[in-house]
Amino acid sequence: MSLQGSKTASESTAPPRRKPSPAQLAANRRNALKSTGPLSAEGKRASCMNALTHGLTAREVVLPSENVEAFEERKEEWLDHYCFNHPAQRLLVERGVHASWRLDRCERAERAMFNERARHAVAEAERFALDNAESLGRRLLFEPVDRGSAFDPYQPQIRARLDRREQDHPANLARALKSTAQGVDWLLERWSELRRSLDILGEWTPVEKFKAIRLLGRRPEDCTDDPAVAEIFLACHAMKPSSYDLWDDFNQARIGVPGRITDSSRIEALRQTIPNSPDAGRAVLRAIIEYEVARLEALKSDTLDELADDDLRDAADRAAFDASHAAFLLHLYKTACERELRRTVSALFKGRFRSPWPEAPAPGPTLRQIEPIAPVSLPDPEPAPTPQVKLARPESPSPRQPPEERKLFRSPPPLHQRIRLSGRRSL
Repeated sequence: MSLQGSKTASESTAPPRRKPSPAQLAANRRNALKSTGPLSAEGKRASCMNALTHGLTAREVVLPSENVEAFEERKEEWLDHYCFNHPAQRLLVERGVHASWRLDRCERAERAMFNERARHAVAEAERFALDNAESLGRRLLFEPVDRGSAFDPYQPQIRARLDRREQDHPANLARALKSTAQGVDWLLERWSELRRSLDILGEWTPVEKFKAIRLLGRRPEDCTDDPAVAEIFLACHAMKPSSYDLWDDFNQARIGVPGRITDSSRIEALRQTIPNSPDAGRAVLRAIIEYEVARLEALKSDTLDELADDDLRDAADRAAFDASHAAFLLHLYKTACERELRRTVSALFKGRFRSPWPEAPAPGPTLRQIEPIAPVSLPDPEPAPTPQVKLARPESPSPRQPPEERKLFRSPPPLHQRIRLSGRRSL
């Protein structure tokens, strides 16, 4: 099939394109005249600074926010000080002025960044601590695996969720929250929510029961092994005994957890310890809440508040060091400006005391101005005396050493010969 005859399905089904009317063409031309950008020199100069970020690599030496008169005064001061008339030396002066101007800009930017960090150091430290506590709290109350439905643990997604569940163990997250004052405040707020729900509704839903167990740093599947978890299960069952049987309540907590088998004998033993009435179950839960709240408040007032105050006092000192990428780029630009300024000043000082451009020598006389030199007769040179070579007397040969001395000063034989000789002697 030829290329001209082949058409895709989209081309064959697409409707034919309509040509624009004369009115539309005229409107397009009028709109094009309005979108040509700035035409004047001032407008172009202003629009070229639209993408300005820091100005350290800009072509313009003086930015719109800087003083042009101060830059010109510095340039004239440098030119008056060095008093050079050579074009190359004047170019060095201009480069030195540009480098010093950009170096001042780097120092102003660095000072402004440090002042901003110092002003907001305390607020940033508090915000970081609160964000960290909130992040740990969300991980504590999050269950990555829906254990109420059947799932295949060998699927990649389910395997990744199970790994995350093992990494975010509630005991580790609860300890991390209890190590900061902000984390303890977050835990106190959650316990306050559970107390309010118990006072208003008179019971805990399965979600609130799960939240209370996780706040204790435990998991629901430990209901028959952990006394604290079992106490919460029994108290919730006492407040609403008609919802589920106790065995079903314990069994649902272990669904989807490998290696956890529901022990009926242990459940029947725990059935004997159920509170007698819903009010007794509420009293058990209120006692758990009051105990945890008192323990957290004592921990916060004893040590964590003082540590938080020390951290806030040191926030300004920590803000003095900036490890961000912007600070790293600013350091690079500042170092480049310092290196350029140092090289330029060094070249200017060398040219001030010893000019690297030597003056051209004065033109000498031409060949027509040089007079011919008359020939001069020189006497015949005397023959050079023959050098007398004095032969050295040969030294007398050293007397041959006697056999006894040669034997004393003889070098020892190699190692393999010594081993062979020692073997023969032993034989």
